[in-house]
Amino acid sequence: MRNSRSLLKFYFILLLFVILIIGCGVKSQYITSARIYMGLSPPDYEKALEQLKLELEHSPDNAEAYYLLGTIYSRKYDNEKMVEAFLKCKSLDPKWNSNIDDIISEKWISAFNSGVSFASRDSVKKALEKFETAILLDSTKYEAWLNGGVQAMKLNDCQKGMSFLDKAYQLKPEDILILNTYAQVSFNCREYAKSLETYLKVKEKDPKNVNVLVNIAMIYEQTEQPDSALVIYSRIIEIDPEYRDAYFNRGGLDWNRAQGIYKYLVDIRDQLENDPNTQTLIDSSKVLIEKQKELFSKAEKDFEKTLELDPQDQEAMQFLAYCLLSLDETDKAIGVLKQWIELDPVNKDAWSSLAIAYTKKGMKKEAEEAQKKAEGR
Repeated sequence: MRNSRSLLKFYFILLLFVILIIGCGVKSQYITSARIYMGLSPPDYEKALEQLKLELEHSPDNAEAYYLLGTIYSRKYDNEKMVEAFLKCKSLDPKWNSNIDDIISEKWISAFNSGVSFASRDSVKKALEKFETAILLDSTKYEAWLNGGVQAMKLNDCQKGMSFLDKAYQLKPEDILILNTYAQVSFNCREYAKSLETYLKVKEKDPKNVNVLVNIAMIYEQTEQPDSALVIYSRIIEIDPEYRDAYFNRGGLDWNRAQGIYKYLVDIRDQLENDPNTQTLIDSSKVLIEKQKELFSKAEKDFEKTLELDPQDQEAMQFLAYCLLSLDETDKAIGVLKQWIELDPVNKDAWSSLAIAYTKKGMKKEAEEAQKKAEGR
């Protein structure tokens, strides 16, 4: 019985061989044999590959051989070899292009959708692998570069994330989503110049986008451009008067600038010790003190507004109290510090600041009690 089956299979293959020769006209025996092996059920791809390799030894420019190679590799899920074979085929004979494009497109959609599926389940490595496969299949589609870059950043791979986003940006430089993502990734990778350049392009397209403006202000802060950051925070407040963080950050910038003046005042004080009658130093000191008061006052207003929008913001309470103490508004500072302590009764910074405030008021007993609390006693 087994011999009969083998004999039947032999005649079947022989019949297919004859039919293919008749149907295809004059064709390489290796190509014909490869097609026969590919048409078996199940297909014998290994033998088909052997025949195609023999064909290419005899006819290295046979486009059909490369087309069949690519087809086999596509069915074996060897995408790298498939792409290589199809590219060679296209370079030799464009008549196969339509079929090749259909196969590649189907493969790309499958890989990309798998990447999206893995990404939605936070399977970051698998998602990235699928997006990289999609890029291998068709590097002209920006979607795989964009999504692959995002996944790479989730793996803290700045180099790959930036290179992928660079490519997406090159392919579609005016797309608002790509611009935003590219700018954010650049910022996360501390490529501040690239990030700023890109965010400014987004700002041109969407000048009232508060999130974009916040990121621009943060870049200015990171690159030590406080004046530019202040302008942006003020613009944010114009657009959205309820945007709490804009007030807090603007107040923080003025607070830092006021603090920075202390250094110059100390230098002037040291010089005056040697020559206490130097009028230019005295005048400079007065100007700096007035400027410092102005900055503390501006910061005070912004921190007050922050608390108006969020009465539970302890960080705003802290800096508001510091401003008030610096402006000798001690009673107001004590009120704010007590409010802070109500929210956080064991906060050492709050108790320490309250001790300073009581000391300034000459309330020695209260200052000592507050200091004990600050020291955890």
